[in-house]
Amino acid sequence: MKNNIYAATLVALAIAIACSLVSCDKSTKQSADVFDAIPENSSLVVRTENIDSISSLIADGNKLMDMLYSPKSEIAAPICCVIDSLKKAGLFGNHLQENAALAIRKDGNSGLCQLYICVTDLTDDSAATLTDSLKHIEASESRIYNDREIVKYKIMPSGKTLSISFINGLMLASSSQRYIEDAILCLTGAGRRQSEDELFAKAFATSGKKELANVMISTKEFVNIFASELFEDNDIVKTISETNSWASFDLVSGKPLTLNGFDFPKGDSTGFTSIIGTQPAIEFGSLAVIPEKSAAYILMSFANPQRYDEALNAYLSSNGRLKDREKIVSAMNDAFGLDAKERFYSLIKQEFAYVVTESSYDAEKGAVGSRNGA
Repeated sequence: MKNNIYAATLVALAIAIACSLVSCDKSTKQSADVFDAIPENSSLVVRTENIDSISSLIADGNKLMDMLYSPKSEIAAPICCVIDSLKKAGLFGNHLQENAALAIRKDGNSGLCQLYICVTDLTDDSAATLTDSLKHIEASESRIYNDREIVKYKIMPSGKTLSISFINGLMLASSSQRYIEDAILCLTGAGRRQSEDELFAKAFATSGKKELANVMISTKEFVNIFASELFEDNDIVKTISETNSWASFDLVSGKPLTLNGFDFPKGDSTGFTSIIGTQPAIEFGSLAVIPEKSAAYILMSFANPQRYDEALNAYLSSNGRLKDREKIVSAMNDAFGLDAKERFYSLIKQEFAYVVTESSYDAEKGAVGSRNGA
């Protein structure tokens, strides 16, 4: 995100609030947990106690991070970078703290919607004063939702809009008014929170406490959204989306970007997860030969082909696709005069890897160019 994109807006904001510095009494203020504001239908959640570092990481142009926004949404840029720019312009004084969360979901035709939740040191009275200063910004408008005020204003020169509200010691900012409304409902006890989901809570419990950030992913929703961005329409990725689980990853600082964590699927003996569960844990040797600049990859243990085959047959039988597999295998057996499955499985030793070696993702167009899979 170039500095001059929001230059005009930032100058206007700085002038608008130069005389509106907000003071607060920290002794009377208690903040809700950032997770309390995340609606249950979010597909990706990032929690961190170092939001400035996360903003810098995304601003550096990491391709994976670039996909966390959409030109169709109200803000065609990563929301944490927008907030970071507004912070530097003095819009929020020094009241936003490093403890924050980011959430993503898809809202109908609006594309990907973003929600930013940040702990503040503001009391209700000082938050109201800051809200009043936001309302004096040119091209802004405000309204009351569930007894809470939401201020929406245009970010020039793009004309995109940003909605902001303060509640329970938190600042909420979103590219979607509906998303911020749902967050307010969560904080007022009228909406269901993502943290109330059993699998989400179980996955988050495994998160590291000292890492740069914790990343929570709904495999079903997230993969359905981003599969075409990373892997085009690959059947392997579509199948992974059927695990219908929550995965928890720790974002490890440094280069290359590394995510380490666990996946917690719903209990389903006939789902794709049942196939993965048949294979013992191994130390992947493929990591030693995967190119450093690979866009993405999938590694899978394949140490027990017989159990894999049995589980795969059960899985395909449950969704009516077993006969299709049997026809293909039978045709291969006839064509080559051998047991195709046995020969194929004998070629795979311990593990399977799928690697995307090139990526031409265009963040501005929200599209993906050609790729070579290995």
